[in-house]
Amino acid sequence: MRRQTQQSEAGPVESGTGFRIDPQSLPVRFQADMAGARAAVRATVAMDGERIVIDRTVGGCKPLTIAMPISDFKGVAVRIEPDVTAGAIRAELVLYHADPALRVPLMVADRVDDLAADWQAWGRILCLPLLIVEPDGRISCPAQRLGRLPVDPSQPRRRRSMLGKRRPRILMRRKKGGTVGPVIEGREIIARD
Repeated sequence: MRRQTQQSEAGPVESGTGFRIDPQSLPVRFQADMAGARAAVRATVAMDGERIVIDRTVGGCKPLTIAMPISDFKGVAVRIEPDVTAGAIRAELVLYHADPALRVPLMVADRVDDLAADWQAWGRILCLPLLIVEPDGRISCPAQRLGRLPVDPSQPRRRRSMLGKRRPRILMRRKKGGTVGPVIEGREIIARD
């Protein structure tokens, strides 16, 4: 893996074979290896809380600049997979897009010490859902969201056990009422002037 370097203000923090971008350092500009048509492409990424700008080359020579809002991304995804060496792992935190060429790496490490904290911080700062990439490539979302708002499971408005304690039992067993008074059948008589 190529070592990541700092481009300008508050860029990635290097440690061994990986890198980490601090979620509290927005706006940030850094260089990262991103997926290309045939191989990984070196790209310059500028990101603030609202949008992201990716400068990269296409076909090895044509420059391409892509600017898009952060809301175009599906979420902040984490993927943990075993490395080729025995007992080691590779943890990645990416800004997940449907197009693999637009997935922006936020953290690559061989340890998962601060991964969960960064994962939640990026999701909160960018108002994106937290995603998990399974080993088979499926995407799962551990917490449900409604737009930008996290949605918790609904709670019942009343507890049914309280209903019996509030009302007398006799009112719980009431039967349907009958008619009161005499019933008049026949033609109706209407008085007219």
